[in-house]
Amino acid sequence: MFSFVILAVAVLWALRELGLDMGVLLGMADRNPRCLEEPKPLFLFKGYGDSALEFQFSVWATQENFYSLRTELYLAIKRAFDENGIEIPFPHLSLYSGSASEPLRVRLLGDEGKNPGET
Repeated sequence: MFSFVILAVAVLWALRELGLDMGVLLGMADRNPRCLEEPKPLFLFKGYGDSALEFQFSVWATQENFYSLRTELYLAIKRAFDENGIEIPFPHLSLYSGSASEPLRVRLLGDEGKNPGET
């Protein structure tokens, strides 16, 4: 029996050559003997995320290799992206209080409600 290993992959929202991302992933699958050659790996653009371009990368494997291959591929993706300067984004949030907002002032209070440095 065979299983379809589906991997969720995201890359930084930057102007980039998307073919590079696809080439890195396909090359990684070609070099891994647990990834079946047929059917060919599948690379799909899923959409625009908050901080990322989101893809699905899928390969075929035997059922006995499914879980170990899935983990192995996620680790290999991280290494391959690092080697090729492809950033995996992390969620972040920017807060604005209007179109011409000033930076928010923040004051930290010490343990007893005093400003840091006060005695």
